Amino acid sequence: IAINKIDKPGANVDRTKTNLLENEIYLEGMGGSVPWVPISAKKGDGVEELLDMMLLVADMEELTGSLDKPASGVVIESHCDTKKGISATLLIKDGSIKSGDFVRAGESVSPVRIMEDFAGKKIDKAQFSSPIHIIGFDKIPQSGETFETFKTKKEAEQSALKQKLNAENSLDNSVKNTAVHEEGAVSIPIILKADVLGSLEAIEHEINKLILNHVEIKTIQKTVGDISEGDIKLALSSQNALIIAFNVNIDNAAKDLATRNNIEIHSFDIIYKLAEWLEKEIKNQTPKIEVEETVGSATILKVFSKNKDKQVVGGKVTSGSIKIGNIVSIIRRDNKVGTGTITNIQQQKTDAKEATEGNEFGAQINSTVEIAQRDEIKSFVIVKK
Repeated sequence: IAINKIDKPGANVDRTKTNLLENEIYLEGMGGSVPWVPISAKKGDGVEELLDMMLLVADMEELTGSLDKPASGVVIESHCDTKKGISATLLIKDGSIKSGDFVRAGESVSPVRIMEDFAGKKIDKAQFSSPIHIIGFDKIPQSGETFETFKTKKEAEQSALKQKLNAENSLDNSVKNTAVHEEGAVSIPIILKADVLGSLEAIEHEINKLILNHVEIKTIQKTVGDISEGDIKLALSSQNALIIAFNVNIDNAAKDLATRNNIEIHSFDIIYKLAEWLEKEIKNQTPKIEVEETVGSATILKVFSKNKDKQVVGGKVTSGSIKIGNIVSIIRRDNKVGTGTITNIQQQKTDAKEATEGNEFGAQINSTVEIAQRDEIKSFVIVKK
């Protein structure tokens, strides 16, 4: 494990080690066997020690590879360039790769024509433990996906088709686990465009951290590359869609179409600022819910008279206060049986505007429900939250 950012003021390596321990990652020197190195990627402190540790661990674990196997490994990052096309950074975990081969990463396929090493230098072949950059994928590979190498394009495409069918089957099987959307929730469609796949994943992670009430964020599209005319058309077809651009440009056709249709493109270059803006935007679009807030309650001690809907009662305030004009719920044996409105209050035969906790009162209540002795009335106000 590399514990990074030790150059920052307030960096506390011991606290980080304790946090790892709390998450059941047991480091060397703390009852475990996981090696660790403190580093500063910015200043380069500890990097040599980290490389030495990696070599030592590889030697102790007897990690080996075969040059005779077709290369396989994992996708580290993907990128879409308007001129070069779709590229991906791959880490070879075993085997070797050379120009003329074909790579399948997830459902994406690419010929090995343009291959670069970690320094951006063009190379013809590479072997296990090497990071490589390949340009020419037909789709954007997802970070973390595994890749395999094939001798022919047909083999690679057959493998990609198999991956697609497996993914579709997994999706069908997961339908039963789909969360039920909150009834009455407002859906906010979002179109995400970013410079690289890693940025998209980081943005989605920030979105998932937001606390949402009565709002559902629906990502209708997330792709790598500049904002295009197609993105604007998609926003036009989706009510109140938000277009969020991270570290990408906007082509001229998209700008013109957005301007003509009053579509705003929200551009950012710092993820936390994007998250702050989105949180505010969600709050602005969150629907206000009307709720009843109880402001006072009283017990009915006696019913004096009833004339159609007008009822004169006597009672005692048990909490809060009741006022003229209050709407009250009529509670009988813990069940709400109706509502009414207080039109008059008297205390000691004198008109009053309100009766407070602990005091007895007389009141006229207009209600279609006949109020009975020992009923409870609860006055409430309607507030929007």
